[in-house]
Amino acid sequence: MVFGKVSAVALNMELDIAVSGSLNGICIIHTVQTGQLVCTLRPHPDDTHPYSIPLVGIGNLGTIVVYSAASTKCGVQDEKKHMLHRYSVNGKPLVSVSVEEEISDFAVRGQWLAGAQQNKLIVRSLDKLLPVHEVTLLAPIRTVKITSKNTHVLLGLNDGKLIILAVKPT
Repeated sequence: MVFGKVSAVALNMELDIAVSGSLNGICIIHTVQTGQLVCTLRPHPDDTHPYSIPLVGIGNLGTIVVYSAASTKCGVQDEKKHMLHRYSVNGKPLVSVSVEEEISDFAVRGQWLAGAQQNKLIVRSLDKLLPVHEVTLLAPIRTVKITSKNTHVLLGLNDGKLIILAVKPT
């Protein structure tokens, strides 16, 4: 099956899941071991505007997060240009929210999603994908990683710097 050019990939070896997003707005979930197709995700099934999937992520508990972005030339309403979608490990849609700006990267860990929007790190709860905390930096954020024990967030900035933020235990 051909689903379009792959633009994003996420793996969770413990759960035997690979998720890929494509430029044509489709995501596919496969098993890692056998490559078997589990399901296909279409975040915008009824929309006639072109959406791409620049980012996908899988949490350690199996939650799949997809970021979809509308083409800047397609005339989509501003409130739907950038969206986050959360799915169960089986591909069931759970929640979708609109985000104000383009997301350059995100990381999913535990019950949190840490995403970079321009020079802001926005932490969202995974259940409803709503913002719970925001940190503003002086330079745009290029990449976001969370350490395996959830103790630190590492941010690679466009100016070449690495910022390490300690996470306050809850």
